[in-house]
Amino acid sequence: MAFDSLNQGSKEVVRALIVNGIVAIAATVLRFWCQAKNEQKGIHCIHPDDWLLLSTTISFLAAGAVAIYALVCGEPVGIPQSSFDVYLSVDQQKKEAIYLRALFIGQTLIFLVFFLAKLTVCMLYRRIFRVPYLRRACLYLMLASTVWFAVAEVTDFCICIPGYDFSWVSRRGQCLNLNYFALFIGILEVLLDIAILVLPIRVILSLQMPRRAKFTVSGVFLVGVL
Repeated sequence: MAFDSLNQGSKEVVRALIVNGIVAIAATVLRFWCQAKNEQKGIHCIHPDDWLLLSTTISFLAAGAVAIYALVCGEPVGIPQSSFDVYLSVDQQKKEAIYLRALFIGQTLIFLVFFLAKLTVCMLYRRIFRVPYLRRACLYLMLASTVWFAVAEVTDFCICIPGYDFSWVSRRGQCLNLNYFALFIGILEVLLDIAILVLPIRVILSLQMPRRAKFTVSGVFLVGVL
């Protein structure tokens, strides 16, 4: 089997993606099952954030499937400094092209996953909390997340000029530095995540309840979002 030919690191990645996919499916099914139970009692419980969660899960599963396909069917060979640095067989070139195409598609999908996850949490906050400033902050963060997503996707599609040829060996066109691109997008993504995570803490700490209960509720929110 193709899986058996993978190195240990790639096998661990495949296993992790499968486990995470199963957890994501289980969490989404459980949430909709609970909502359906409430619907049977006459309580309307399926909200926009639930559908966003479902979209996030589907996008994550698609990204995971593409990543597994890249590892099993493709072959990363690294980025040569010139077309004379490495010599690949026809079979290796095909596997390299498969890997790079899947890498591009997977990266595009993972940006979508991060974006939908942010919208899901912000919509959840707006549904749970009725505090005006927090609801406004959620809107601002949703707008910032939309801008982040647009910048990430446009840069991803235009990272190589005249475009992706999915073969580093031919070296056609010019490409931006992938490491700088990932670092820049990653830093912005982490900052947005931190802002979303700490957003409800102020409201929770202002509630009339014991301090221990406030910390417990805050912890539940943080763990639930993560």
